Amino acid sequence: MQPITGEISLIRILGNGDRAAQVDCTPAVALRPGQYLHARSPEEPDAVLGVSLFPVGMPDPVGGPSNPPPLILAPAPRTWIPGTPLILRGPLGHGFTLPDTLTRLALVAFGGTAARLLPLIPLARARRADIVLFSDSPPADLPAAVEIQPLAALPESLPWADYWAFDLPIETLPALRNALALPRRGGLPAPAQVLITLPMPCAAVGECGACALPLRNGKYTLACKDGPVFDFDELQLFL
Repeated sequence: MQPITGEISLIRILGNGDRAAQVDCTPAVALRPGQYLHARSPEEPDAVLGVSLFPVGMPDPVGGPSNPPPLILAPAPRTWIPGTPLILRGPLGHGFTLPDTLTRLALVAFGGTAARLLPLIPLARARRADIVLFSDSPPADLPAAVEIQPLAALPESLPWADYWAFDLPIETLPALRNALALPRRGGLPAPAQVLITLPMPCAAVGECGACALPLRNGKYTLACKDGPVFDFDELQLFL
């Protein structure tokens, strides 16, 4: 995979305090929601591992492949400013896959920010799907068409959606089933995918094992390569 050169053109502050960078790349990069880029700045030779950056926000499509929407990535290190050059690698990992028959989308943010789920909103709106965001810290600039519900409303809302997209830190994975009020061997009534937040230091290069994740079949998988988005039914929820 050939590296991509880029430069930060703008820094944005997200609602939870994280920094997002608008990055201009050559060649242009198209990321599915949930995929990531490995990035490092040649101006910071000590940061040898680089960082994993995810698409965030709700850029409107403008002109198709020849004129893609701006690439807005997070979390950006505090040392990065407009003009900082970047060396990028990707797209990496598996992202979310919305079903062709989508009519009711449920977005669930457990990690204090819904930023990495927001790129799904314009895709769902293009299909005229109804959208509900379950979050206790929703962003303030959501479209009026997106309904907001607290996480406590999840159990009673399970029959509503025909696709669920979750974003949660690895440490909250064991609590997910209780938050949904599911029986130990029960599943969701509709397809669901989960974006797991955990360290991915080698970004699918060294197979260091830092992001190893247990699956329901008793095996382990590497989130940096086989994720970080997984089908809900694949995951071992009881770590």
